Amino acid sequence: MNRRELLRILSVAGAQVAIPLDAALPNSDAAPADGTRTNAHARMNSHLWGVYALSVSKKTVYPVVREQLNTLTSELRGARSEAEHTRLCSLTADVFQLAGEVFFDASRHTDAAHCYTLAATASKQAKDYDLWACALTRHAYVSMYERDFSETVPMLDAARRLATRGNGQLSTRQMGGGSAGGTPRRTR
Repeated sequence: MNRRELLRILSVAGAQVAIPLDAALPNSDAAPADGTRTNAHARMNSHLWGVYALSVSKKTVYPVVREQLNTLTSELRGARSEAEHTRLCSLTADVFQLAGEVFFDASRHTDAAHCYTLAATASKQAKDYDLWACALTRHAYVSMYERDFSETVPMLDAARRLATRGNGQLSTRQMGGGSAGGTPRRTR
């Protein structure tokens, strides 16, 4: 896992995610995407998470994860609509979380934290509150693992607040608060 290559991907993808939507759209007259490409990327992301879960050596997944990040970064540059840009930001956030998991498992906590930060940024851009809460939770786990509790608690609190804005059908709904017994305030 080449650190220089990781830093290049992080900087390029971070810049692509941060570009305002109107600046990211090269041709507003272009026909909207039909979703075929983004659906294929979503299937690839899902497949990568499955391979990661089954892998004995988690770092063996990284080259394909890196390639998926490169692909999604390239796709972000060519987004043809706001909807496509938003979907690509969510997909990029998902893969950055996977990259973070790979680095965390390799005890490369700083690299994992960078990935989780970019996952949070991309999720924020996409207004994907559940993915955003998940990225913050994973980032908090890095702080907790390093016994930096002063960073852990505020990040988990932010994740809890974001989760209240997400999909009530997902497991993140449990972060939304509630009674001491753990019953969430919000139900759908």
